[in-house]
Amino acid sequence: MEELAELGCTLMHGAETTPDLKPALRGSYHETILEPVLLDALRAINLDLPDRVLVDASKKVLDIQFTTDTVQENRRVHRLMVDGIKASFVEDGEEQNAVVRLIDWEDRHNDWRAINQYDVVGQTPRIPDVVVFLNGIPLVVIELKGTEGKYIDAAFNQIETYKTDIPWSAPTEVVHQLGYIYPVFRRTKRWLEGETNPKRSC
Repeated sequence: MEELAELGCTLMHGAETTPDLKPALRGSYHETILEPVLLDALRAINLDLPDRVLVDASKKVLDIQFTTDTVQENRRVHRLMVDGIKASFVEDGEEQNAVVRLIDWEDRHNDWRAINQYDVVGQTPRIPDVVVFLNGIPLVVIELKGTEGKYIDAAFNQIETYKTDIPWSAPTEVVHQLGYIYPVFRRTKRWLEGETNPKRSC
């Protein structure tokens, strides 16, 4: 967690995302996206667009279209993150066209958060070790195991369980080792102690 903080992530504990808190970052444990964080990020990134346009854009991220196909849903949200969301609105009596950006590619207004012990209820309750969020969207799931690497297969299997049991509605998944939404075990590796990438920011 300390290394993620050094990269620029705001560190949080899962208890800070409890739906019972006021104001809450999510409405229930079934939700994985932090809606208020997403909306605040859209406002910071898209300063010239009306708030109603940003609210509508956030709903397109939040409204799951492929409820039974995790891969397709991940691809859908990934495309929104890369291309943005096309929008139109009327201003001064004229229709305007715009693209709502979900990510600031210059990384000046992005909201990076790393949440430890993030409770989520899908088919069963699960608590991933660490989830990294970009603008309220869960981007990376980290499963922490011993640095000696002998539990790497257990970490891989745990991530596979999260894919099935947790209703991720964003391009998530993978580890403290390196992988992706549908990893195969041979493509994971142990994160060596002291291994860093100084050019990468959180």
